[in-house]
Amino acid sequence: MDRRVIRGLRPPIVRAERLRAERDAQALLAAAQDEARRAVEHAEAEARTIVARAEADAARLLADARATVERERARLLEASVEDVLRLGLELARRLTRRALAEDARAYRAMAESLVAEARIEGPGWLRVPPGVALTLEGFETVEDAELAPGDVVVETEGARLDGRLDERLAAMGRALTTPKTS
Repeated sequence: MDRRVIRGLRPPIVRAERLRAERDAQALLAAAQDEARRAVEHAEAEARTIVARAEADAARLLADARATVERERARLLEASVEDVLRLGLELARRLTRRALAEDARAYRAMAESLVAEARIEGPGWLRVPPGVALTLEGFETVEDAELAPGDVVVETEGARLDGRLDERLAAMGRALTTPKTS
């Protein structure tokens, strides 16, 4: 038995099948690559959306945090204003009383300023605490045991000006805490 192999017929069929298989494989590969590209593009788009939402959420949270901090700062500032004002007025009271006790000229300048501000002219009376030697033209000095160092009350026939230090400082405090109107 002679076995002869015909070689010319098989290779073209195998080659054609192989070419077809390669084309099919390339088509499958191209389809898979397209699908992968679309999946990556979709994932990137979703990632951009997620990042944008996260950035918007972060910006909103940051704005909320800033607003909360600002409200708290304003609340603390408002709460401390009264304390600072009270301490400042107490310091002014002590320093003014000490300065007026040590310097008769300062006491006189304060009384003159009070009279000038109120546009009061004598004759009248200057009520001062005991031991204060104060003279002002047109005014008689009267010691008043109810007055504390730094106080002066100016009286005329038609007017009475309360220049007690505590009253002046209280008025100053009210002026500092009264809201300004435009």
